[in-house]
Amino acid sequence: MTFSASVKAELSELIVKKDCCLKAEAYGLLLFAKSFSGGSVSILTENKQVAQRYQSIVKKVCRIKSINIKNLPSSFCVSVDDPAECVQVLETFGHTPDETVLRINRANFEDDCCMESFLRGAFLACGSVTDPEKDYHLEFLVPRKRLAKDLETLIGELQMSCGSTVRKNASVLYFKGSESIEDMLTHMGAQMSTLKIINIKIYKDFRNTANRRANCETANITRTVDAAQTQLEDIEYISECGEFDRMPAALRDVAVVRRDNPEMSLSELGRAMTPQLSRSGVNHRLAKISELAAELRRKNSLDISDGD
Repeated sequence: MTFSASVKAELSELIVKKDCCLKAEAYGLLLFAKSFSGGSVSILTENKQVAQRYQSIVKKVCRIKSINIKNLPSSFCVSVDDPAECVQVLETFGHTPDETVLRINRANFEDDCCMESFLRGAFLACGSVTDPEKDYHLEFLVPRKRLAKDLETLIGELQMSCGSTVRKNASVLYFKGSESIEDMLTHMGAQMSTLKIINIKIYKDFRNTANRRANCETANITRTVDAAQTQLEDIEYISECGEFDRMPAALRDVAVVRRDNPEMSLSELGRAMTPQLSRSGVNHRLAKISELAAELRRKNSLDISDGD
């Protein structure tokens, strides 16, 4: 089951105690479903729980009998079959069969709780939400422009904001970011889905922090290895030139410890010295060795040039 389907399953199982809220949810389901007119009242959904919810509450709120679920190859179609009952459904919510432009009838909301129930119905009819493991995105796909504008206004009245765009001649109202999606799901009553998003977000933040720390440690190890390799090459070159034993004892001691412990960090090299040295002390002596090797390379390069 997808995350979107699990959210709709949770919402479809929600028990609505207030009649006004049940009516508002039914209104959201009807208004944003496939058709809502004097000639056709129906919903097309891939979710069986949504189909059953639609059938149950529309039948109860509108007091009709002929509303049936048809199993299609990959979806469910729920429709009111009696034309007279289609009109009855519209009239239950203050609409008439001759309307050419559907708008939200605010007379169907008694309180803010009814607006939230209406949002729940609208989401069940035309909403979807992406798996939070992959992305944070919730949207309402509304085929009617005026209806989309009304829904956007209603969302704003509940102290939420959404983006809007057009996709294939349909209006899309969308939410990005985990917090705005959590707010929307909470308003609709999907508490468990909200908690799941919060838990996923905590896990992702923890994983990202661990990855950043691991990347930092890897980078530090890489720099240590590269620096140690350069230091070993300098020490080897000084030895090949016969200058190793001529170095000051302080430099020679560090060179011996580095040569015997190529994997050690500067701090570890300092602790391996007798007496122990600070990290900066080791770094200073290795820098002197590097300068000596560079000077020998420059001198030998000049000697070769003079020979030619």
